[in-house]
Amino acid sequence: MKIKYLGLFAMFLILATSVQPICATHQTKIYISDHDGNYQKQYNLNYTVEKFKATLYDVSTTEVDSLGLRNLEFYVFKVTPDGHDILPYYNTKKLTNGYGTATTPDITFKSGDYILLVRYGGNNLWKLSPSNSTVKIHVN
Repeated sequence: MKIKYLGLFAMFLILATSVQPICATHQTKIYISDHDGNYQKQYNLNYTVEKFKATLYDVSTTEVDSLGLRNLEFYVFKVTPDGHDILPYYNTKKLTNGYGTATTPDITFKSGDYILLVRYGGNNLWKLSPSNSTVKIHVN
C-alpha cells in the first residue's frame, strides 16, 4: 500500500516540475535614466531640453537579462500648479535596441512639474509580464 502512494507521489512531482516552466511568467522591470545614464526617482532640471533612456530587463531569473526589440511607450504628463490634475504633454512609442534600451528624442519642457511614465505591454508568446516605471521631473 505504501509503495502505491510513493509511486503516486513521484508521478505528481514529475508532473508538477514539468508543467511549471510552461505556466511561469517572466517578470520584467524598466529602469529610467537621463541622457548621461543617471538613475533617479526625481530629476531637477535647470534647462528645458532633455532626453531620457529606458532599459527593459527580465528580472525573474538569478541573472538579469536585458530584453531587446520590444516596444516601450513613453508618456509625459504635466502636473497642474495646484497639484490636483495631470495633463497629457508628450507621448511616443520606441523600439528597444539589442541591449534593451530605448531613447526619447529631445523633449522640450517649460517650467513646472512633470511625470514621465514608461510602459511595456508584455508578451504572451514569450510569457513576459507587463510593467511600467515612473519618474518625477521638476524644471526650474
